[in-house]
Amino acid sequence: MYVVLIKGPAANPKSYADVQKHLLEMMGNGMHPNVATYNAIFEGFVRELKIKEAHQFLRKMKIKDYPEPKRPGLWRNHLHSLWKQTYRKDQAWKYRVEVEMDEQKGYKYLQCKLCDKILKGWVYRMKEHLASIHGNVVPCTNVTLKDLEGNKQGLDKEARENTCMDIARFFYENGRAFNVASSPSFVNMLRSVGNYGRDLKEPTTHELSTTLLMAEEVNTQSIVDEVRKHMDSNIGVHYVGWVEGYERKTIVKLPRKQSIWHSVLKFKLCKVRSVQFGQKGIPYLNTYDGRTIRYPDPLIKANDTIKLDLETNKITDFIKFDVGNVVMVTGGRNRGRVGIIKNREKQKGSFETVHIQDALGHEFATRLGNVYTIGKGSKPWVSLPKGKGIKLSIIEEARKRQAQATATTA
Repeated sequence: MYVVLIKGPAANPKSYADVQKHLLEMMGNGMHPNVATYNAIFEGFVRELKIKEAHQFLRKMKIKDYPEPKRPGLWRNHLHSLWKQTYRKDQAWKYRVEVEMDEQKGYKYLQCKLCDKILKGWVYRMKEHLASIHGNVVPCTNVTLKDLEGNKQGLDKEARENTCMDIARFFYENGRAFNVASSPSFVNMLRSVGNYGRDLKEPTTHELSTTLLMAEEVNTQSIVDEVRKHMDSNIGVHYVGWVEGYERKTIVKLPRKQSIWHSVLKFKLCKVRSVQFGQKGIPYLNTYDGRTIRYPDPLIKANDTIKLDLETNKITDFIKFDVGNVVMVTGGRNRGRVGIIKNREKQKGSFETVHIQDALGHEFATRLGNVYTIGKGSKPWVSLPKGKGIKLSIIEEARKRQAQATATTA
């Protein structure tokens, strides 16, 4: 009966209706399906990756015209195991064969298809075997370079997930705020630990509260002294840093011998918060630095930038918040970047987003409240800081440092 079914249309079933029709034809010809018949139909569904049809077949095996199958639970378990094998995305599953070592206890080991080595540590040991990692795992002798690189990438991904889980567990167990992960000091800490290696001896609580604390105090004081040395123009430069319950501001030291023209000190660019009408219909505008100016130009709207004369406290010019003007980002993750407005995107019930392109052609997006217009067209009205507001990637920063080190040694 099993041979007849394999050669018939149920060998590659299309749907449950086809199987039902074929079984009725068999019963009409005097042939009664047995367990081998049901197994052939079931495995035909699974072989064609028709998991839903296989489930439907299992649910309807007890209908009136068919004999009751023996131990249908075994078929359901077999279906579940085959379904897991079908949708396993790990690359190591392509190079293994499951081997049953003890039928009574149900032990299963994995055998490498390339070198026939049997491993007891399931798929992770199989990946170590294929990646040729030293230790108590015998490396595969027949693995190709392409397979070797793919398995090493899989191990790196899994190692990263385990490392991130350890970091997350530190946050959960000690009640740390999640925005600590955005702190630059947190990123520097992880890089330093990675560069040192696994032999790092962690600092004790005594070292954290005494020697390391005093060293950081000396370092901070040296930065403050350096800033005071170059603050003769009474201009403060600061940015809002990492926040945990309160606003933290860090002073950024000015570069040495940076000349500031007196013409620049005579005006200030102010972003307009709102334009309103007061008593007796007098128009006025409010700026983000707390200024109130009456009788502004009727063309000035909210989010525009005005050029304010500090001596007369009057508006001499203004910049429209339009596409094509140069802006600086003053908040968010892109703080400090400079670019040209490409377009504005407004969605109902959400923040208005501004898309910006910097001088290198990199595009990024931020909220409207984080953008500050500083010039018409591509020419800014104020001098830009070092770097011209261009954010470099980690690779570009490393290449820049390497070039500077090479130039210094030469």
